[in-house]
Amino acid sequence: MKHYLTIAGFFAGTAVILGAFGAHALKEKLNIQQLQVFETAVRYQFYHAFALLALGLLADKFNVPALNYSAWFFTLGILLFSGSLYPSAEKTTTEQVKTSETKDQAAASATTPEAVIPETKIKADSVKEDLYRFTVVFFSIGEGTENKYMTAFEDFIGVFAGKVGKNIDYEKTGWGREGETDYCLRLNELTPKEQTDFIDQTKEVLKGAKWVHVYENQPCMHKPKR
Repeated sequence: MKHYLTIAGFFAGTAVILGAFGAHALKEKLNIQQLQVFETAVRYQFYHAFALLALGLLADKFNVPALNYSAWFFTLGILLFSGSLYPSAEKTTTEQVKTSETKDQAAASATTPEAVIPETKIKADSVKEDLYRFTVVFFSIGEGTENKYMTAFEDFIGVFAGKVGKNIDYEKTGWGREGETDYCLRLNELTPKEQTDFIDQTKEVLKGAKWVHVYENQPCMHKPKR
C-alpha cells in the first residue's frame, strides 16, 4: 500500500534529521548517557521505518490482512518507544543539572577558602578509589566510533610517557556494539603540572573528533562492577 511507503519515508527521513541534530546540536548539551538514549531512539526508528518499507512493498503484491496489522503495530512501536525516549533524554539532563547545582551549592557552603587550591584538589581527587583524574569516552550515534582518534590517543599516551620518562597506566573498557570504549586514567604517576599538560595536549589531539567526551575527576562510567 502506498500509504505504508509514505509513512516509512516520513519516519526514515525524520530519523536522519534527528540523528544529524543529535550529532551536532546536542553533542555539547547532553552527556554520554543522554546521547546513548537519543541514539537508541534514532536507531530503532530507523529499524521500524525499514520494516514498514518492507511491509509496504509486500502489501502491494499480496493482499494479506496480517500485513496491514503488522504495519500499524510497527507505526505504534515508533510512536511509543522512540517517541518516549526523545523527551526522556532532555528530562534526564534537566534533572541532572538541578542535582549538580544543588551539590555545587552544598559544596560551596561547606568548603573553606584554604581548601580551594587547584593542585591540592588534583591530588585528592586522583587518589580516591572511585574517581579518575582523566577519562576519555569514545562513543557512537549510529556511525561507529572514530578509530583513527582512538589510535592517535593511544599513540599520544606512549609519546607523552616517553617525554616525561614515566609509565602511564590506563584502563580500557569496551562497552558498546559499535566499538564504544572508555579510557580511564588516574595519572597518579604524574605530577600535578604533568597531569595538566597531559590533559591539555590530549584535548588538542582529539579536537577534531566528533564522537568523544572527556571528563576530569569523575568515575569510570562503564567500568565493570566487581
